[in-house]
Amino acid sequence: MSCKTIRDERFGESACTNVNNFFGNFSLEHGGFFVGEDVRARMNLIRNSILEVRKNWNDKNFRKKSIELFKNHIGGKSLLYVDFFNDEWYELQKNSPTEQKCNLIKFYTSSDGYETIFKYMNSIFREEHNKEIYDSAAFLDECMNIELYNLVKTKHEFSNFENTIYRGMMLDENTTSNLLNITNLQIQSQKFAVPLSFMSCSKSQDVAKLFFEKQKHRPYEEKVRGFCPVLFKIHVTSLDKTFLDLYKSYYPDSVVSSICAVDIENISKYREEQEVLLRGAFFQVLRFYESEERINGKNVYVFKLLMHNSNRDHITTSKFEKTNARRLFNTLIEIDRMKKCQDFFESASDKKSYKQIEETKLKELAQIQKLCREEKFSSMNL
Repeated sequence: MSCKTIRDERFGESACTNVNNFFGNFSLEHGGFFVGEDVRARMNLIRNSILEVRKNWNDKNFRKKSIELFKNHIGGKSLLYVDFFNDEWYELQKNSPTEQKCNLIKFYTSSDGYETIFKYMNSIFREEHNKEIYDSAAFLDECMNIELYNLVKTKHEFSNFENTIYRGMMLDENTTSNLLNITNLQIQSQKFAVPLSFMSCSKSQDVAKLFFEKQKHRPYEEKVRGFCPVLFKIHVTSLDKTFLDLYKSYYPDSVVSSICAVDIENISKYREEQEVLLRGAFFQVLRFYESEERINGKNVYVFKLLMHNSNRDHITTSKFEKTNARRLFNTLIEIDRMKKCQDFFESASDKKSYKQIEETKLKELAQIQKLCREEKFSSMNL
């Protein structure tokens, strides 16, 4: 496979945003991430826009305004964007068709789609903007969510993806250093994310590594700044069925889907890329090491990561905002995460920190379940 086959803009996002912007201690030029409390703060900010979009979803004028705001923000570069959000597309998605065309997902996999729309949307979720701009990006995100949800709902082969996937990037030394600093944090804080943004990965490590080849073609002024080859090795898992059943016992109407990682190889315009699309992934760092492989004289930095593909983000989620649903689900995810992290280590000493967090979270779970039972009893007596 030639290097030109891989559209590195989508697989690496390496020079598409303003180098002068910094958020969450990461250079946005190279796909900056949020860490620790920054993740929660950013998610709370973006959640408000998602709720706004869902509240006004049936308002045709709101949808039109969102499209125009997004277009104006990026200088009218997304002319193709309008074609996807006509009334016909809206009605088709609203009725949850049994036969998914996935036109928007296919458009994402094209060079035009990523270059004219999605790289700008990803940038907005990393940057500081006014609420209307966040709302416009959230509208686009919600459109993708709907196609992904209908896809995993109607076609079993696309749901509950679990596998190891890869993402290769050339990151500047500052961003690489900040990623390395995550490994020095306490275990529970060794997480990073860009809430709601989309990230392309591959089931093939060889495909992911093709992005490194771009380094050979960088302008001299970029090379001297020092770019480091970084490989994410991501283990995708789902919430254990026991925990999912526990959650559903309290909130049976709450929708839990697997739209955080969807294998779109057979949908993509470029099937040889073996693409898996991640949406708003939260990563737990398992370990970091320098491989013996060298690119332009530099060792490849390898980060082994764990992410969950179970997600309760759905248009119906808003009706659970005043309940303990989010708190319960997040606690179950954290317990499952810590349990599964232990499987990647052999010695008891390496497992110990994860086990301690698991035990602490199990105690929290008992308290949350008590609140959930009281909540359920109260609702039954209304």
